[in-house]
Amino acid sequence: MLTTCSKCGGSGHAEVTGVYESTFRLVRLHPDCNGAQLAHAAECKETAMNNRLVWLERHGFVNGMWNGRERIWRISEGAGG
Repeated sequence: MLTTCSKCGGSGHAEVTGVYESTFRLVRLHPDCNGAQLAHAAECKETAMNNRLVWLERHGFVNGMWNGRERIWRISEGAGG
């Protein structure tokens, strides 16, 4: 059984609003930072920031690259960065 995504209505395009939009702008301002550094800049919990970053990554807006044990974030090419 196939269902349509409630976020995009099956279009494949997700609208970035609220905390995700502010997180995207934060990554643009602070490229190559880890989730803890971005959480500190946003004054939120690290878990919340990492969840936002993973959501943005799933939708193709940011990329997370491993550097040892930490994950470094930057805007994806073609994502308006």
